Amino acid sequence: INYIKKGIMKNQKVLTAMVLAILFSAQANAQKTKLSKNEVPIKITNYINQNFKDHKIKKVIKEINNNIAEYEIKLNKKVELEFDESFKIKEIDSKFGVSTLLLPTPIVEYVQAHYPDFIIIEWKLNEHGQEVELSNGSEIQFNPNGNFIK
Repeated sequence: INYIKKGIMKNQKVLTAMVLAILFSAQANAQKTKLSKNEVPIKITNYINQNFKDHKIKKVIKEINNNIAEYEIKLNKKVELEFDESFKIKEIDSKFGVSTLLLPTPIVEYVQAHYPDFIIIEWKLNEHGQEVELSNGSEIQFNPNGNFIK
């Protein structure tokens, strides 16, 4: 009888763990919604119109993760942008090069001094600082102020 009770208890623990795993994974999954051009927040539209005048919006995705919205924008000419919940730019990806006018001066100066033959094709801003990827594949990290880390 003890073997039966132990088997039932073990099965209940496994079942409970499985149910919890399913619930947490369902919660962790992001909710993605495609937006029309008219649904793009005005601050994002203004940023694009000001900094990417020769580009057109091809696709806009609003992604909600843990009640925090982010916006992924695909433009023509192989440009992708990402904005945070406050509509601030947090990522620029351009295979033809990110405009140095959009980047902090210390980052631009560092790259020009140490990698003069390469262009910045990606820039990211996160809670730890900033990161750029160069056309040669190098990734360089900077602190929030744009000072070189590694």
